[in-house]
Amino acid sequence: MDGLPQYLITLFADTRLAYKNARDHDEIQPLLAEVGYAPARLDALLAEVDAAETEAEAQEDASDTRDDATASVKAEFKAARDEYVRLVKLARTVFEPGTRGYRVLGLRGERAAARKTLLSQADEFYRALSQDADLLAAFAAEITIDQLGIDARLATVQAVRDRLAAKARAKGGAEDKTQSRNTLAGAVEDDWGVFRRRARIALAERPQLLEVLGIPAPS
Repeated sequence: MDGLPQYLITLFADTRLAYKNARDHDEIQPLLAEVGYAPARLDALLAEVDAAETEAEAQEDASDTRDDATASVKAEFKAARDEYVRLVKLARTVFEPGTRGYRVLGLRGERAAARKTLLSQADEFYRALSQDADLLAAFAAEITIDQLGIDARLATVQAVRDRLAAKARAKGGAEDKTQSRNTLAGAVEDDWGVFRRRARIALAERPQLLEVLGIPAPS
């Protein structure tokens, strides 16, 4: 639970201590039962805390997955981009402007900055080489490259696309978990506020019992 925000760690610890002691303490329980906190109600509140804590931990796991996916896809994209740009530069030394190879391989202009667009450009470049034996032969006559190398690079491009899609799914999952966590934690906070107010009223003549619940006595 160390990865949770501190306010949630404190909230879950405080509520769990108070509800358990309110349920189990022989002197406190009769007094709180009079204001709506019989053992069954306290058990329900403890279950609410457990559910909120479980969801909060799931949100942390989803966030970690998203962060891991982001770091991984950045490294994989950079490697694929750098290799594609390297081959484009080499192709421009083999196929001059105005030639068929220059046109078919899309060598004119800058490479895209956006990831998805650049990956599409790379895919088209590799497929053009793969599907045109004459172009590949002309390229391979000058640069060490073959069909297996092109197929491997195509597979790398597709793998990076898949990783980008996984990253988008991880981001969506983390956002959904965050919303669910906030909803459940908000319910715990609301019930905790009501419990403290009623406990202070019920134990007004026994302030030392408030301390057993971890609730500061009114000054």
